[in-house]
Amino acid sequence: MTKIELTEIVRSFLFRASIAESDRYIFEQYCDANKKQPEGIKMAPIFWQITSRALVHNLMMELAKLYESGKDVMGIEEILEICDKNTSFFVGGIDFTAKLRKTLSDKQELVSNLRKQRNKIWAHNDCRFFLTPEVVEHEFRLSWGEIEDLLNLAGDFGNAILAELGESPKSIHRDSIDDVKRIFETMQTEAMKVQVVPTNL
Repeated sequence: MTKIELTEIVRSFLFRASIAESDRYIFEQYCDANKKQPEGIKMAPIFWQITSRALVHNLMMELAKLYESGKDVMGIEEILEICDKNTSFFVGGIDFTAKLRKTLSDKQELVSNLRKQRNKIWAHNDCRFFLTPEVVEHEFRLSWGEIEDLLNLAGDFGNAILAELGESPKSIHRDSIDDVKRIFETMQTEAMKVQVVPTNL
């Protein structure tokens, strides 16, 4: 493993984290528009129902991939193992990698819940919960805020490594994703036009 190879792995990891973060942010816009611009949503309810479910599913799958572990898997733990074996790459040496491991260890309960949700309802149809997936979501709870925490942890983790390698940071957050907002505004405007019935004089 070289510094260049590790840099490429971390940048790819951060790119995948940015995909999950985009899903989260777009879904958040959908929820906001559903409250503020309900008439626009009502113009294509089936489309938005399918789209919103797809966003959540993709978010959970992409997030779970970031925290996957096991043979032949490149997730946050494997990257940490690579760092542990190459402490000479970092200014902070072994202290730096120990700090990364402590930060990840503090979130192990959330990571465990994420993996269990993924295995039982997102990636597989566990027959025990096929009709009651909410049981899994309740037992292995992940709040919206905790999902954001895991995304931010992935971003901070990757960028801490890049900084130690002397590389520029790569934010997982888009400066602005206005596409969905514009779509909702347009649909709301069109919905209001439909409601206006012209008067024949």
